[in-house]
Amino acid sequence: MPKKRFKHSEESLARYARGDRYSSAALEEMRRNRHARWVVKSQSIHGERFNYEKSLLNFSKAKDKKVIVSCKTHELDIQVFPDKHVSLKSGGCELCQADHLREFSVAKA
Repeated sequence: MPKKRFKHSEESLARYARGDRYSSAALEEMRRNRHARWVVKSQSIHGERFNYEKSLLNFSKAKDKKVIVSCKTHELDIQVFPDKHVSLKSGGCELCQADHLREFSVAKA
């Protein structure tokens, strides 16, 4: 029995010719899914200390571009790389970092 061949649409053939693997709609969906996973991971680490609404505008990948994250404690918008936000205890907020260092030095004394 002969194999059935899949027929590509003109749009997909043009995309492949340009070197694009996915459609723009598929890329946008993947970006939003990556952002949602990053927000869940960030909230599991930092709790509700930060607001991530503005971060979707610039988010593409965790190490690609800086995003805007809002610190609820200090009511401050900060620009930080998504992977750094997850790895830093302060989340990239300099005022949170100063508070943490102050608490650490008081506890040590």
